[in-house]
Amino acid sequence: MRLYHCRFPDGYLREVYYDGRPKSSLVIERTAAFEMLDPTQRVAFFDVMVALIRKVIAGEVKTGYMDRTFPQNPALKHGAQISVCFSVD
Repeated sequence: MRLYHCRFPDGYLREVYYDGRPKSSLVIERTAAFEMLDPTQRVAFFDVMVALIRKVIAGEVKTGYMDRTFPQNPALKHGAQISVCFSVD
């Protein structure tokens, strides 16, 4: 299993919005492959997932309304509690 991610530059999003298709390209990054049947690699994968989710909840990544500078960020409201639960069968 891998996680994929990329950054959408302003120019790319502007091209999609105004022209319907981008003229520039994106670079798609990926993590190392994790073998989910291997307990050690499965733990490493969930370590990456938990770190990612914690960064999103803390508002440390610019992900739309989850950004810490967005005033209505639900994760940053006083007294808000967010829990994350994983289940592996």
